[in-house]
Amino acid sequence: MAELDDTELPKERPKTSVQLFKEKLLDEQMIEIADGEVTENVVIEAKDFKGLSLKVSNYTFYGGVNFDGVDFGGGIQFINCTFKMQLGFHRCKASDYNAIFNQDSCNFFIENCNIDSLLIYAQTNFYRGIKISNKTRIRSLQINATQSSKSGGSGFILDDCEVTEQFDISDLRIPYGSFRMDNLLTGAQIRIDNVNADFCSIQGEQSAFKRDMMISKCEFGGLSISQAEFMDDVTLSAVKVNKTMTLKGGNYKRSLFVNSMDSGGGPPGGMSELYIEGCNFGTALVIDGRKSAFRLLQLTLKATISMSGSIEFYGMSVERTSISGIISNLTVSFDNVVFHELNLEVLKNYGKLVFLNCPSDEREGSFLSSRSANLGETEFQNMRFNTYPIIYISDSQWSKVESSNVVWFNDEQLITPPIMLPEFQSAKDPADALRRRKEVYRQLKHACERQGDRIQALEFKSREMQAYRKLLLGESTCWPEWSVKIYRWFKNKTHGSSDKIILWLGMTNDHGLNWIKPLCLTLVATALFYPFVLIDAAPDVHWTFEPTIAGLTRLWDLGMDNWGVYWQMLNPARRTDIMLGNLLGENGHPSALVYFLETLHRIILTFFVFQTISAFRKFVK
Repeated sequence: MAELDDTELPKERPKTSVQLFKEKLLDEQMIEIADGEVTENVVIEAKDFKGLSLKVSNYTFYGGVNFDGVDFGGGIQFINCTFKMQLGFHRCKASDYNAIFNQDSCNFFIENCNIDSLLIYAQTNFYRGIKISNKTRIRSLQINATQSSKSGGSGFILDDCEVTEQFDISDLRIPYGSFRMDNLLTGAQIRIDNVNADFCSIQGEQSAFKRDMMISKCEFGGLSISQAEFMDDVTLSAVKVNKTMTLKGGNYKRSLFVNSMDSGGGPPGGMSELYIEGCNFGTALVIDGRKSAFRLLQLTLKATISMSGSIEFYGMSVERTSISGIISNLTVSFDNVVFHELNLEVLKNYGKLVFLNCPSDEREGSFLSSRSANLGETEFQNMRFNTYPIIYISDSQWSKVESSNVVWFNDEQLITPPIMLPEFQSAKDPADALRRRKEVYRQLKHACERQGDRIQALEFKSREMQAYRKLLLGESTCWPEWSVKIYRWFKNKTHGSSDKIILWLGMTNDHGLNWIKPLCLTLVATALFYPFVLIDAAPDVHWTFEPTIAGLTRLWDLGMDNWGVYWQMLNPARRTDIMLGNLLGENGHPSALVYFLETLHRIILTFFVFQTISAFRKFVK
C-alpha cells in the first residue's frame, strides 16, 4: 500500500464567525461576549442557547441577527454594539431576575448601540421590561405582539436615543410597568396602536419629534406629556386614561388632537382627570368628546403668561373644573361642555376665554364660582346661567365680559360672601355682602351697556339699586335678626334720608323696568285724593270726625254723580275752577285747601307719569 504524502491530507476548514459566536452561547452560566464581529447572518434558536443570561458588548454584526424561540433566562444585553442589518426577536422570553445583571429591572437592555432595524414580535415576553438608552441610534423600530408581564419591572423605556425613519409599536402589553419615551429624537412618523400600560410618559427637554405622531386605541393608567418639542401634529385617538392625563411645558409647533373615538371603530377613549400647564400650541389643543359620552372628573388649567395658541374643548361633561393663572396670548374655548362645578379662581384674562352653550348639569351641589378673577373680555354665548343653582362671585371683575343670547342668573342664585379677615375671623360686616352684590350688578350693567344691550342693562341697574336700597336701609336677609338691628342702629345715622326716599320712590317702576306699576299707582293716588277734593268743594258736604251711614251714602252719591272729575284729575294740565265748576255752582270758588290738595296731587301725578314714560323708554337709548 502506497503511503499518502502529507501534502495530500484533507485540511480542516476554519470556523466561521457565526460558528465561533454560537459556540460561546452554549455555556450554561451567565454568558458575556465582548470585542468581536460576525460577518454573516445569524439565526439563533432555542437549541443554540444554554446560558442563564447573555451580555454582548463591543461587537459588530454585518449580517442580520435573529433570535427565534429563545429563553434568555435572566435577560439579554447589548452594549456598544453595531448591527448593520436587522436585530430580531421572535417568540423569545426572559423570565428570571438577577439584581446584578438586570439593570433598571429590565430583561432586555440596549445601550449606546447603532441598529439598522430592531424588530420584536410574535408573543415575545421580556417579563421585567425593555430599555433602550444612552445614545442608541435605530433606523427602523418595530414592536408587535410583545409584553412585559411581571410586576416590579420597568416596562418599555426609550431614553436618550434616536429613531430616524420608522417607529411602529402595536399590541404591546405592560400591565405593571411604564411606557416611556424620554429625551427621544426622531425624524420618523410615530405610530403607537393598542398599547396597554400602567403609565405612559413622553417627556424630556431633549425630546424632539419631527414628524406627526398617532397614538390610538391605547389604555394607560396615567399619561404625562411634558417638556418635549413636536414639529408636526400629535393625535390621541380613542386613548383611555384611567387616572390623570398631564400636559405640562410642551412646545407643539402645530396641533394636539385628543379624540374620544377612533376612525377605525372600537371602544371610546377618555380620561378621569386632565391637567394642563405651560404648553405652547402653534395651532391648537383640541379635546373632542362629541362622538361619545366623554366625561371628566377633574379639569385643571393653570395658564401662564408664556402659553400661546388655542385650547378647545368640545362636547363633554366635567365634574370639577378649575381655571386659574394668566391668559395672555392664549385662547381657551368651551363648546357644548356641561359643568357641575366651574371654578374661575385667581384668574386674569388678557387673552380670550369663550363659553359657548355651557350649562350646568343641574344636579345638587352644582355651582359657578368666580373668586379673585378678572375675566376681561370673556365671551359667553348661548350661556344659561339660570341652570346653575349657585353663582358665587367674590372680588372679581366682570365689567368687560361679552355676551350673546345669554339667560342670566336670578337674584336668588347670586351669592356674594362678606370679607373674612384672617386676623379677625369673627368680625363680619353685615353690609359687606350687599356692597359686593351691588358691585357685581354694577359691573354687569356696564358690560351690557358696552354691547348696547339696554334691556339687560336696565335689569342689572334695577338689581343694583335694590341692593343699594337695602344697604341704606340696613336690610339683610343673610344675618341673624339681632345683628341686623344693631347694624341698623349704627348705620342708619350715616346715610341721608333723601337718598333713601329717592331709592324707595325708584321702586315705583322697578327702576325703569315696569310701566304697569306707576300707572296703577297713578290711578290709586288719584282715587285717594278724589273724595277729599269733593268734600271740600261741595257746598252741602262738610268734614266730620264722626261719619254716619247717611254721610257716607251722600259721599258715595256725590262721587258717582261727579265721576267725570276723577278722570279730569288724571290730566296734569287741568284747570281747577273749570273741573269743579258744576260742583261749586255759579258763585262758588275753590277753597285754599282744594288748591293745596290739587297742587300736591299734580306733583304726585307728574312723578308717576314720568315713571310710566321712563319705563316705556327702556328699549330706547
